[in-house]
Amino acid sequence: MTDPALRWQRRFVLVVMGLVVLPSLGLTAFGLVAVHNEREAARRRVFKLYEPASARMAEEINRTLEGLLAGSGPALDELAAWARRRTARPGSRLEEFCRRYQATLPFALEHGGGMLLPREQAPLPTWQGFMPEEFEKLQRRELAGGEAASAAAGYRRLLATLDAAHPARCPLLAALARAQDRAGERQRALQTHGQVVEHCGGFVNHAGYNLALGSRLRRLELLQLAGDERLAGEVGALVAEIAFRGVWLRASFDQVSFVAERVLEILKSTHGGEPWMYQALGLIANRDKVLELLARLEGLAEAEPKLLAVRVAGERYLLLLRGGKTVVGLVLLPGGEVEQVARRLLEEMGLAENLRVRLLPSELPCREDCHRVLAGMVFLKKTDLAWRLQLEMLDAAALDTLARSRSRLYLWLLGLVVLLLGGGIAWTVRLMLRESRLSRLKTDFVSSVSHELRTPLTSIRMFTETLLLERVRGEEERRECLQTIAVETERLSRLVERILDFSRMEKGRRAYRFEPCQPRQLVEQALAACRSQIAGSGLEVRLEMPAELPSLSVDRDSLVEVLVNLIGNAVKYSPQGREITIGARVEGTELEIWVRDQGIGIPRSEHRKIFEKFFRVDTPRAQEVGGSGLGLSLVRYIVEAHGGTVTVDSVPGRGSTFTVRLPLAGNGPPAGNDHREGRA
Repeated sequence: MTDPALRWQRRFVLVVMGLVVLPSLGLTAFGLVAVHNEREAARRRVFKLYEPASARMAEEINRTLEGLLAGSGPALDELAAWARRRTARPGSRLEEFCRRYQATLPFALEHGGGMLLPREQAPLPTWQGFMPEEFEKLQRRELAGGEAASAAAGYRRLLATLDAAHPARCPLLAALARAQDRAGERQRALQTHGQVVEHCGGFVNHAGYNLALGSRLRRLELLQLAGDERLAGEVGALVAEIAFRGVWLRASFDQVSFVAERVLEILKSTHGGEPWMYQALGLIANRDKVLELLARLEGLAEAEPKLLAVRVAGERYLLLLRGGKTVVGLVLLPGGEVEQVARRLLEEMGLAENLRVRLLPSELPCREDCHRVLAGMVFLKKTDLAWRLQLEMLDAAALDTLARSRSRLYLWLLGLVVLLLGGGIAWTVRLMLRESRLSRLKTDFVSSVSHELRTPLTSIRMFTETLLLERVRGEEERRECLQTIAVETERLSRLVERILDFSRMEKGRRAYRFEPCQPRQLVEQALAACRSQIAGSGLEVRLEMPAELPSLSVDRDSLVEVLVNLIGNAVKYSPQGREITIGARVEGTELEIWVRDQGIGIPRSEHRKIFEKFFRVDTPRAQEVGGSGLGLSLVRYIVEAHGGTVTVDSVPGRGSTFTVRLPLAGNGPPAGNDHREGRA
């Protein structure tokens, strides 16, 4: 039957595991999820950190846009005058405004929605003179005959005959660059196209083709093929030219549109450029749709300039619009002076070393690394939510480092929790196993003690009945019965006293009276107590003790009990005809007393367990002999109460040696003092 106390303990452990372990495991799982999501948490902390800076810059940008509206009047006046043909070309204020605020595609509407600007007309040719006759021959050789290298040499000779200011030099330079390109001389062609860009910026042929604009596009294509690092800079310059100075550029719209499409392809293939470049090129590529939308804006215009967001071909654009007799407006691209204001403010706040600020279209998707570097984002109300202010960390790995440091801390804490949890579970299981084993040992102890008590009681009862019924045949037999009753009574008394001693020791109530004692006297007294047991075993006892040994301060009866237990075990577990050795010697400040037998021995794995209460070695010989399992635990309790130690050295089949080490007089408890043992 299971011990009720053990059943209660098991239930308690199950309750603890249900109320503590399972929730702890749940918390650990949530902790692992938190570690997994720490990067997002780190990004939120960075956003929170730079939120004041983002708000302040957004406020400053909004003020700058208000200033833009207030100062746009002169530029818009020039635009209206040009639309009404009061001036031949747009004025310098409009040009400065477009450059400063990245304004493009100036437009003008008359009442009824008619489009005044931009005008559909090709620029007039710059020069309509005749080229030398040899030029025509060289062109036929290059284009029809396929002799590009020969034609290039002829173009160079022809150039050498012309003055530096001759109008024909620009067409000749363009032809030379084309021939060199067709002949595979790309580096020379790149240089020649550069000369065309430098010297022929305003040259337009009879078809409205701007030579410099064509050469700039071809230079970009050659730089892309060569993987030249100058490509990014020249792309930016060309996009700014056709976007912000398009109305001043002498070129047909078809050429500008073609150039815009090719530059857009280059940007997409190289994954380079700024967002405003894509917006500007998209406006030119979708010019017809843009103009169709602009023609419907007359009803939205007001007398005072205002900012208005419109959607064209899936893109959201910001317009500067003013009504009146002539409705005029511009498309504003994020960047320019507005972005410079935010950058200056970033430097004033001392954040320029860690952050950069960008103005972007609000619907522009984040780049691949955007989420790694993003430190703040604000949609600008003044732009009708067409733009967003974006703060980015210069160190792309900073967010990952922050997330890793916090994740590492969380993992350490989780590891500690798991370790403590595992230790608690292991301790609980160990406790259950220990209590289970202790319960089994208690059951075995009760069974063993019951047998130990029954044997002397049976003998006492049998001989007592023999005497009462007067079945003895003489005085000698009567004396023998009485002597057996006395021996069994003494045996029973020792067993009961041992149990009582153990109970007192468990409760810490056993008292010791220390007094000086000679070790030899203690050994002789123990041998006298075990004389009858030794005599019936057929064993020989040998003493190895010097004639003189220092005295000990001990409780005499307790030490005798220790030696009786050790000698009794040696007798019980030794075969007949073997020898038991009892010895003593001084080792430093301690006295060693040992009992050595030649018995069955004890496995090394159980050397520590034999001193535990109720434990008995599980061997056939041990089961035959019987016992309570309390003897060696009593030995340990008594010896430790005297400030000593007890050890065993044993090999199965070769016997055992039990050694008791006690402090000499003056090194242990004071002689003559009462001492109550504390709980072991």
